[in-house]
Amino acid sequence: MSNVSSENFTLTSSNNQWSAPWRLTRCMKAAGSITLASSNGVSKDTSGVNANDYWGGGVSPLSDSIPAFNTTACWIVMSGATILKLEMTAAGSAGSMIRGEPVTQATTGATGFFLGYSFDAGVGHAVIEPCTGSFNGSNVITGGFTGASFTPSALKTFVEEFLIAKTTNATQGIIARQIVDSSAESASRFSVLATQSGCTGTVPPGGGGTSNAFPSTGTYMQSGGNSGAYTFENWFGVSTDLLLAKAQLVVANRTAAALTAVDSTWFMGIGYAGGGVDGFQWLAHWRLDDHEPADLDPHASFCFGILPNNNVNIRTLATRTTTAQTSTNTLNPQSATTGVVHWRGWRRRGFPTSDSFVTFAPTAPSFVATTASQGTPVMATVTGTPQRIANTYKATPELKAFKISLEAQESFGKISKGSPRHLRGVQGLATFNGTPDLLSKCFSSQAVNGAPGLLLANICDGTTDWLQA
Repeated sequence: MSNVSSENFTLTSSNNQWSAPWRLTRCMKAAGSITLASSNGVSKDTSGVNANDYWGGGVSPLSDSIPAFNTTACWIVMSGATILKLEMTAAGSAGSMIRGEPVTQATTGATGFFLGYSFDAGVGHAVIEPCTGSFNGSNVITGGFTGASFTPSALKTFVEEFLIAKTTNATQGIIARQIVDSSAESASRFSVLATQSGCTGTVPPGGGGTSNAFPSTGTYMQSGGNSGAYTFENWFGVSTDLLLAKAQLVVANRTAAALTAVDSTWFMGIGYAGGGVDGFQWLAHWRLDDHEPADLDPHASFCFGILPNNNVNIRTLATRTTTAQTSTNTLNPQSATTGVVHWRGWRRRGFPTSDSFVTFAPTAPSFVATTASQGTPVMATVTGTPQRIANTYKATPELKAFKISLEAQESFGKISKGSPRHLRGVQGLATFNGTPDLLSKCFSSQAVNGAPGLLLANICDGTTDWLQA
């Protein structure tokens, strides 16, 4: 399979927010995700069989019809990425491997990509993103480019799951996300909690009741909250009368194959009147590149792209507040003290220390900081003037798109979490529709220190003009 997009998807009615997350689950399935468990407000299914999906079990997920769940409390659990932790007592020549090079394991023939390693004083691990076959914890693993190799001493498999649940209306729900050790931390998996008696046709996994507490391991709320019981909030954080009738949904490939690993990137947005003529309100999850070499969770979640919406940074409570933002926003190089929290995730999943939920501050080299609290950018440009690059095939230079980097900024120092894959920034444009020089369509449009700015997501179809209504 490949990337799947559902652009200009028409909600079942204006302001019917839940039809966008429902369509997201259809795109996930079409890209290769498995429905691990689901409910219809009365019954639940925990078989992990796509055909038994209560939110639509058709052969072609994008042809599913939305269920009549507007007044029904129900939920669904979808699969995400798999990351392998290959523990080692000797590093071998792993230090000569190139990050991202294909690797093959002897005897099993399993293949994947080498994402890095950490080793010190006889203890460490390597990280593999699997493609084909089944790795084990004992046979030698060799790089396809360098020929470097190491022999693991044990294998741990970390799996990603997403929980999407709605309450008894069409505007409010939650999204929670986790990545956990499928063996040692199995009890924390949403798909396992779904089998407990406390989880019912209306009570989601982790929603309380017998053996159904919200897990503390590798799990956080992306949208909505949980402080003993789920807090259902407007899906996109704004009052329903500000939302319009069109949604944009994109899901990256979720089918592993030869030289192809699962990419759990997704994003969805609904046209938002308060954001101007190109405004959307966004929820997203991104696969990261350039991450710490032994991080078992190279991902980060994003909540809301329009400036007037902040998030409180609590792992189980993502309550939104509405405040007027002027000099601080999503893209400025900023410290954690600004209170603007759009990016969140796990610092270094699977490490014996420093493994916890944190916020991430995005930095970009082309934006000008206007106050000391925003930090110092690597490179300053004239406010309002977009960078451009020369092009031998065109007389007019094209806009320059640059990487966004995420950092965990804490008292003991910064940790570079990585750069969101498929995402680039451009400074100096107010709108995106009808601008053919851009790499693709816009993920978020917003002001940057008084100068317009864009985030570009390049797994869209590249031709469709996104509509709000």
